[in-house]
Amino acid sequence: MSDFGKGFTYCIGLFLKHAEKNSALWFVAADHLFELKIPKNFVLKEECKLWRNKCLDWRLKKCSGEDKNWAIEQAQKFLMEWDRQNNIPVEKGKWE
Repeated sequence: MSDFGKGFTYCIGLFLKHAEKNSALWFVAADHLFELKIPKNFVLKEECKLWRNKCLDWRLKKCSGEDKNWAIEQAQKFLMEWDRQNNIPVEKGKWE
């Protein structure tokens, strides 16, 4: 058992769950990225590493609403791209 989860889609999902709930829980959201396992063949691997590191840097700092929105959008982008890369049809939802 891991304190904050382990994996790729699972950790990003937990990040999104907490990041979107309440801005006061931002540090909780980023904690889920400690054991984020980025797949070696992920086409956005380097971008994902930079995103993870930036989110972890922000965990105990004050960041803007724009920063948080960017981080959430990036997380969604990574999940969608992973599906595309694995030949799973994906498109944004009308009622996101």
